[in-house]
Amino acid sequence: MIDRDLRHRYEFFRDHAGYATPPGRVACALQLARAEREYEARDDVRIDWDWDPDPDTSWADESEHAKFDREEWEILRCVVETFDEDGATVNEVSLYGIVVTGPNDPYCRVVQAELYTELAP
Repeated sequence: MIDRDLRHRYEFFRDHAGYATPPGRVACALQLARAEREYEARDDVRIDWDWDPDPDTSWADESEHAKFDREEWEILRCVVETFDEDGATVNEVSLYGIVVTGPNDPYCRVVQAELYTELAP
């Protein structure tokens, strides 16, 4: 049986994250929910969101560039790392060129959970 916390997380990822077939939407959303819960409970994880210093926007057409100019879209980077008791980085994963509407964009949470799944246990 899934507890209430995990179910809430699962529903978020089911609604906001992409998925692969196989394994399918349910399995992918559950994997992200479990990873998010596991890494949020740990005290050896650092998450750093910031502006992408050198984004590649070659994919964007003129109307999309206008959204960047009007600050409707932001291009961020996210770095997630685990560290040891001395504060030294043990493992690090990152993603750059993340296009979002702001820090409260649900995609930010999806990216973080995806990065958690890439960290070594």
